[in-house]
Amino acid sequence: MKQLLSLVGLNLFVCALYAVANVTSYALVFPPEEYSVVWLAGGVGVATVLIFGRRVLVGVILGAILSQSVYYLNFSSLTAALASLSFVFALVFGGIVQIEVAYRLIDRYVGLDNPLIELRDTLLYFFLAGPVGCLAGALAGVLLSAFIGAIAVERALEYMWVWWQCNSLAVLIILPLMMALFRKPRNNWQIRFVAIGVPLLLFFGIFLYNLFGAVEFESKKLERNMLNDVAKMHRQIELGFKLKEQIIWTAERLLSVTDIQDEDFDAAAKVVLERFGGDAAVLGIFERVEHEDRAFYEQNILKSSIKNLNTETNQFSPAINSEFYFAGIKIMNTVAASGPFDGLDLAGVERAKAVVQEVIATGVAQSSRIRLLDEAGTEGNVLISPLSYNPSAPNYQASGGDIKGMIVVPYGMEELVENVLSIFPASTLDIEILEKNEVRFSNLGERPFGYAEADWIVVREIETLGKKWLVRYTPNNRFRAANADSGLWWVSVIGAFFIAFIGITLYLVTGQAIGRERIVDSRTAQLRQEVSRRNRTNKQQILRNDVLESIAESDDLDTIYDQIVALMEQYQDGMSVGIYILSPDRTSLTLRSGMNLEADIKSHLSYVSVGYGNTGLGHCAYTSEAIFTDDIGSHPYWISKTYVLNRAGFNSCWAIPIISSEKSLLGVFGVYLSERLLPLEQDIDWINQVASLVSIGIEKHGAEQEVEHLAYYDSLTELPNRRLLMARLGEETRRAIETHAYGAALFIDLDHFKTLNDALGHHYGDKLLGQLSNRLKRVVGANILARWGGDEFVLLVPAYYKSFDAVSAATLDIAELVRAIFDEPFDLDGYTHTITCSIGVAPFHEKNADSDDILKQADAAMYHAKARGRNHVSMHEEKMQTMADSRLTIEKGLRDALANGDFELAYQPQFKQDKTLTGAEVLIRWPKVIDSDVTTEQFISIAEDSHLIVDIGVWVINKVCEQLTLWSSLPAIAINISPKQFHREDFIEILQSNLDKNNLSGDRIVIEITERTMLDDIDNTVERMRQLRDMKVRISIDDFGTGYSSLAYISKLPIDQLKIDQSFINTIGKEQSTIVDAIFSIAKSLHLEVVAEGVETQIQFEYLRKQQCDAYQGYLFAYPMGVNDFGDLLTSYKL
Repeated sequence: MKQLLSLVGLNLFVCALYAVANVTSYALVFPPEEYSVVWLAGGVGVATVLIFGRRVLVGVILGAILSQSVYYLNFSSLTAALASLSFVFALVFGGIVQIEVAYRLIDRYVGLDNPLIELRDTLLYFFLAGPVGCLAGALAGVLLSAFIGAIAVERALEYMWVWWQCNSLAVLIILPLMMALFRKPRNNWQIRFVAIGVPLLLFFGIFLYNLFGAVEFESKKLERNMLNDVAKMHRQIELGFKLKEQIIWTAERLLSVTDIQDEDFDAAAKVVLERFGGDAAVLGIFERVEHEDRAFYEQNILKSSIKNLNTETNQFSPAINSEFYFAGIKIMNTVAASGPFDGLDLAGVERAKAVVQEVIATGVAQSSRIRLLDEAGTEGNVLISPLSYNPSAPNYQASGGDIKGMIVVPYGMEELVENVLSIFPASTLDIEILEKNEVRFSNLGERPFGYAEADWIVVREIETLGKKWLVRYTPNNRFRAANADSGLWWVSVIGAFFIAFIGITLYLVTGQAIGRERIVDSRTAQLRQEVSRRNRTNKQQILRNDVLESIAESDDLDTIYDQIVALMEQYQDGMSVGIYILSPDRTSLTLRSGMNLEADIKSHLSYVSVGYGNTGLGHCAYTSEAIFTDDIGSHPYWISKTYVLNRAGFNSCWAIPIISSEKSLLGVFGVYLSERLLPLEQDIDWINQVASLVSIGIEKHGAEQEVEHLAYYDSLTELPNRRLLMARLGEETRRAIETHAYGAALFIDLDHFKTLNDALGHHYGDKLLGQLSNRLKRVVGANILARWGGDEFVLLVPAYYKSFDAVSAATLDIAELVRAIFDEPFDLDGYTHTITCSIGVAPFHEKNADSDDILKQADAAMYHAKARGRNHVSMHEEKMQTMADSRLTIEKGLRDALANGDFELAYQPQFKQDKTLTGAEVLIRWPKVIDSDVTTEQFISIAEDSHLIVDIGVWVINKVCEQLTLWSSLPAIAINISPKQFHREDFIEILQSNLDKNNLSGDRIVIEITERTMLDDIDNTVERMRQLRDMKVRISIDDFGTGYSSLAYISKLPIDQLKIDQSFINTIGKEQSTIVDAIFSIAKSLHLEVVAEGVETQIQFEYLRKQQCDAYQGYLFAYPMGVNDFGDLLTSYKL
C-alpha cells in the first residue's frame, strides 16, 4: 500500500510539473509566428521518464492531456469537440513517441543507469535523448495533426522544424538539470548536484527571465502595429456607415416637405441620385395606409391593390386585412415607375414583419436580411428606417405616433467592406461586422488549431441611425508576414543552445573527474590487496586441503557446507561467506550455510530471487557468471539491499557461481567484505577452486543418492525396477524352499496401450502409467509391485501360503482388485481414456523355484488371457507354454516361406454400381502353412510383431507391379501397407523403383493404410503422402471408423479414398447405420471416394447404392481369386 501511494504521489508530481511546464511554454512563444525557443514540457517529459522510469508515464500523459486541453478543446459543437480532441490526441501522441524512442534507444545503446563518466556514453546519451528522440516525436505529432486536418499540409515541414528545434533544446537543458537534481543513487550524483545542478539552475533562471522579456517586447510591438492598422481601416468603415445615414436623412428631408406626389418623388430622386450616386441606386418608399382608407387608396392613389409577397415563391397576392399597411409607392432605382412592387405591403413581407414592428415601437432604423426590393429578387441586408414628415426631427428621433411611412435602403456590408479593402489592397486584417451579436458580414478566413493570432482581436463600435454596430478586427497571414521579425528569436535560440552546451560540457568534465577518482580508489585498494596477497597464498593451500578432507570424510551436506564456510572466513579478516543453493525450479537462491549476522539482517539476505540485476547474487545466478562489486551503495543491482548491507557493515560483495561438471548452475558462493575491495586474480582463482570443491561435494552426495535410486527404481513410476524385482523374487523362492510355502507372480499387461501411444503420443502414455502406478500402490498391500518394462508390471505375492489352493485363491482375489482399478477412466490433461489389462498368474513353491521359469510361466498365462479376448485373468497351465512355443514355430515358418517363395497372392475384385470392374485388392495367402489352424490374421500379426511384415510387403509390391504389366486393362490394384513399412525411409524408393522397372504409372496403384498408420508419426505420414501424391499414387484409409483419427486430421491429409470396415457394413439392415451415414457425410464434405468392403447381401448393396457409394467389394460380387481366375474375370467384365 505504501509503495502504491508513493507511486501515485510521484505521478501526481510529474503531472503537475509537466502541466506547469506546458503552460509556461505557451507563455514563451514569440508572436506573430508563434514559434517557441524551448518547449519546456518536452524536456520535462523525457527527463522524468529517463530518471524515474516508465512508471511515471501515466503522470506525463495526464499532464499533457490536461494542459493541452486548456488551450485547444472547443465544445461549441460536436464537430468542433471531436476535431479539437483529435488535435489534443495528436500532440500527446507525438510527445509520447518522443519519450518512448529516447527511452528505448538509450536503454539499448547506452544504458538507463549509465553513470555518464565516459565521453562516448555522455555524448550519445544526450544525442539520443534530444535530437533523435525529438525528431521521432516531431514526425509522429505533425504528420498525425496534418492527417486529421488540424494543421495545413503545406506548413507541415515548418511545424516539424519548430517542434524538433524547441523540444531538442528543451531536452538538452532540462535533462542535465533534472538528472543532477534527482538522479539516484545520490552519493554518486552529489558532486554533480553542486557542480552542474546549481550553475545550470542559475543560468536557466536568467535565461527564462530574459526570454519572458523578449516575448513581452515582441508582443507589445506587434500590438502597436495592429492598433495602427485597425485605426486606419476603422476610419474608412465609419465613413461608409455615415454615408448610409446621410442617404436616409437626406431622402427623408426631401420627401417630408409635402405629401408624396409623383412629381415630388421624381424630383427628390434626382436630387438623391445626383448627390449620392450608386450608394442610393435602390431606395424604397412605403406610405402608411390605415385599413379604413385602403379602398380609396387602392382606387385613387395606387390604381392597383395592396399586395403581399411570398418570398419563397416570389409570387404576389392581395394583402391580408390589417389595422394598417405600409404600401410601396416608389422604388428609386431610376426615375421610372416602380413596376410590380407598387402597393407591396412591407409589413406583410414574412422576414420584414418583426423588423417593421420594432421600427414602429422604437422609432429607430433596423436592419434585416430579406429579399431585396428590386426586380432581381435577390436576398441581402436592408436597413428599414421610419419616415416622419417632420423636417425638424431626424428619423432616428421619431416616435411611433409620428411615423407616416418607411424608407428601405439596401445595406450591403460586402460593398461597404470591398470599398474599404480597395483602399487597402494588402490588408493585414480580417473583418467581422455584428448587430446585436448577429454577424452581418465576415471575411474571416479559417484558422487551424493553435493559430494564436486569433487571440489578437480588436473590437470597435460605430453609432449610427440611433444604434450600435460592432466591428471586430483579426490579424491574418499577411499581418504575420508583414510583422515577422526573427531577430530576438534567434538570439534566444543561441542563448538556449549556449546553456545546453554548458550543461553537457559540465557532464563531460565531472565525468572525467569522477573517473579519475574511481581509478585512484581502485588502485589504492589493489595496492592493499597486493600487500596481503603473499600472506593469503599459503593460507589458500592449507584451506584447500581442509576443504577436500571435509568432503571426503563427511556424507552430510550441511556439515560440509558449515566446514567450508568456517575455513573460508579464515582466509581474510572481515570476510563473511554464504553458500546459496539454487531451488529445484531454478527461480530462487536459499542460504544454506554461513552469514552469522543478527536475525533480522540475516532474514533479508537468506532468500534471493534469480533475475537480471536482482542483487549481485541473483544476477550471478541469472547469467552463471561471477560479478564483483567494490561499492555496494553505488551499484544499481544492490539498491534494494543497500540499507540492510550498510547495517551489516558490508561495502563489497563477490558473487561466484557454483557450476556442476555438466555446466549447470548449482548455487552461488557469496563473499561479503567490510572494505571496498575488488579481488585480485589469485583471489578469484582461489574462490573458484573452493566453489568447484563445493560443486564436487554436492554432486558426490547427489550422485550417491541418485545411483542408488536409479539402480533399483523406475524413473517414471518410482516403482521397483526389474533388478530389484528379481532380487525380491529370489528372496521369496528361497523362503518357499526353506518353509515349504507357496507364493505367486502376477504378470500385468495393458490392453491396446500401444494404440494410445500411437494416437495421442507417448506423453499421454507416460501420464497414464504414472496414474496407474499410484492406483496399484493402493491395492497391493504388503505384496511387491514392480515395473517390468513398457506397459508391463509384475506383482509378487510373498511365499506365506501353505497350499496351492490358498495361494491361488488369494492371488485371484488380488488380480480382480487390480482389474477393478481400471474401471475408473484416466484423466490425461482433460482427455478421458479407458483401458483394460490382461493378467497372467504363476504360483511357485519349492519344486518350482526358478525365478526365470516363474516369470516365463506368468508371461505365457498373460498371453493366454489376451487370446481369450483381453481384460481377463489366466492361471498358468502347461498348454500355455505349448502355445508360446507354437508362436515361435510359426515365426520360423514365415522366415522359411519368405526365403522359399511359398506365399501366393489372391485378388478380390472391386465394382462400381453398374457392376463394371474398377479394380481389385490384393491379399496374401500361405498355402504351405505349418499348422492348418493358423489363420491369415494370425500369421500377419506374428509377422508384424517379428518385423517380417516389411520383407513380406516388399515381396507383395514386386509381384503386384509385375502382374499389372500383364493386366493392362485393369485400372488399379490396392495394396495393404503395414505401419512399419510405411514409415521406413526406403518405402518410397522401393515403390518408385518397381513402377519404373515395370514402366507403370503411379495411378495404377492404391496404397491402403490404417488410421493407426497415420497417427504413428503424423509429420512423417504427411510427408510420405505428399511424396505418393507426387507419384500419382492414390491413398485409401482402410477400416475407416475403427481407429482414433479425427475429422481435423483427415481434412489436412492428402488422401483420395475412405474404405468402410466390414464391421460397420454388417450393421446395415440389422440396426441403425449411423456410423455408415457419418462416413459418407465426411467423404462428401471432403470430396473423397468411398469403398465398401464385406458387402454380402442385396440389402446392404441397395442401402449403399442410395448413399452413392463409389465402389463395392465382397462376397455378393466375387470371392478372392487366384491369378488365373482373376485374369479370366478381366476378359468377361466391361471396364
